Amino acid sequence: MTEEVRDWMRPRGIINNSHVSCHLTCALQMLIHSSPLLREILIECWRCNETGSGFLIEMGRFLANASEDCEVFINPSRIYAVIEENISINPNELGDAVLALRRILQAIRQNCAEIECLSDLMGILLEGTLVQEIIGTKSNMQRKKSTNRKMNLPFVLPGDAPSLEEALRHATIDPQHPIKGYSWGETGNYIESEVPSAGGWDCSDESTSITGWTTYKKNCLHSVPQCLLLHLQRFSMVDGNLTQLNAIMDIPLALDISPYRDPLSENTNGMYYLSGAILHVLDLKEDKEDKGGENGHYISITLVKGIWYLIDDDTVVSFEDKKDVLLELLAGRASTFAHLENYRFTTVLATYNNRGAERLSVEFLDRLRCELVTHKNQDRDETSSIVQWDEALVGRRLGVRWSKGKFYSGIISKYDKDTGKHTVVYDDGEVREYKLSKKTIAWE
Repeated sequence: MTEEVRDWMRPRGIINNSHVSCHLTCALQMLIHSSPLLREILIECWRCNETGSGFLIEMGRFLANASEDCEVFINPSRIYAVIEENISINPNELGDAVLALRRILQAIRQNCAEIECLSDLMGILLEGTLVQEIIGTKSNMQRKKSTNRKMNLPFVLPGDAPSLEEALRHATIDPQHPIKGYSWGETGNYIESEVPSAGGWDCSDESTSITGWTTYKKNCLHSVPQCLLLHLQRFSMVDGNLTQLNAIMDIPLALDISPYRDPLSENTNGMYYLSGAILHVLDLKEDKEDKGGENGHYISITLVKGIWYLIDDDTVVSFEDKKDVLLELLAGRASTFAHLENYRFTTVLATYNNRGAERLSVEFLDRLRCELVTHKNQDRDETSSIVQWDEALVGRRLGVRWSKGKFYSGIISKYDKDTGKHTVVYDDGEVREYKLSKKTIAWE
């Protein structure tokens, strides 16, 4: 792996074997394309085979396979089996694409915990914090701040705003639902009580031991992850049915989050750039009785080498020179185009990247590689006393780690008792001799 995060080729589609796994194909496309640094980290885990958990290795293997520059679509059977075993998502059942992505990312995060650098890097990439302010109308209680708390992954925004910026405003700096009434204790904690009134929560009830003000909570973004995943709540329950919101929401290609930041935040870089999205598609002619829940379909949109692509399972369509169409689809205005008038497109997830993630690649990736190799060598040292490094290994297949962390496969053809070296014949025909106990290897 080079110091810089690599650009990728034209994206490849993922075959929908079960015809109902579009939620997983979209979640995996976001994993492949939405954060290049996250992708490279997982591939490096696979290269340092047997480092961490089997789940990380398999995710890295899948991403490395997806990076191959070819026109053939990706067969996800192996990774689907891994996902089903580890996080219980069944690819043969209908599902929610955003929930699938959330659970995959949570599993990745949990499996990274044992390697310090890997855990730190994942935190910077994916985790943000909010600071909560409590605002009251009483003069001596105008503003109080709580301790920081983690942002949801993805960060949930209301889905009925006219633009993503407005949705972000409603979820952060705009005063939220009024608190049910509180008083400040000597320790600085507040005590809530449920005393609703018109226009807010009035704290004039005698049982609260306080008089008359309305208080509100609001959130500010304190630290923001390099990869910002925004979940737009575009469905609601109406008469017991899951209904797609038929509302236009403009999705910007560039998002300035500075207005929603905590003024005391140390990170001042507020510009984020759209890298991908998941859209829910409803065929309006398919079933007029359907309420937009189970009869829909998920597709993804991703940016690769400056070109936008729509990926519908194993079909990939370029938006080159058609940015206006892209923006209309993201906003849900597809009905203005004649050939799309029978479909309703709704963006349910938008992923944005901060350009700081590119600088992180230089700062962290070399350190990460060293820690992964150290972790691997510790595992190897623990088992070296068990393995007999002699002629008993002749005929076994293995992978040998070369420079830049890549493993190459071959077979042990012979053993020299005098030198203690094994001869490895690689799959490409090259022959090398090693003292295998000194090498980083992965048995196959």
